[in-house]
Order: sequence, then C-alpha cells, then structure tokens
Amino acid sequence: MFFEDDSDNEYSENEMFFAEEVIPRMRSHQFKLHFRIDPETFDDLISKLHEVYIPKVKGHPEICFEKSALLTVWYLANIESFR
Repeated sequence: MFFEDDSDNEYSENEMFFAEEVIPRMRSHQFKLHFRIDPETFDDLISKLHEVYIPKVKGHPEICFEKSALLTVWYLANIESFR
C-alpha cells in the first residue's frame, strides 16, 4: 500500500542515475569530499574486491558491483543514514 502511488515521487528521472551519470564526471576533490577516498584508491579497491565478489544474492534485485561499492564506501564515510 505504501509504494503503489508513485505520483508523489520526489526524485526526477535524472536523479535516479546519479551513480552512473554524475559521479563519473566528478573531479577528484569532489569525489573525495563525498566518499572520503581518492578516486584512484577507489578504483584500486574495486579491482581487488572484484576478484571475490559474489554477483547475486537470491531474493534481491541485482545492483552492479561498482554501484554497490560506491554505496558501501559512502555509507562508511558518512554519518547519515539511508531513507
């Protein structure tokens, strides 16, 4: 019942692709401001973790590995919570 009416959706179509469209265009200092890690260090982390990544968990929609890693790093770097 809570999610049936999406007419009150507070996010526009463009905001839904923030990780795919905005983050790759961020400058190094902007990325570090948001994620508290250099983009080069993040890329290195991705390459090392990708070797042990388990691609699918049953019962959950699949999120690409890079986006999942961005979410995790952002969550660890900030004191805010998800809504």
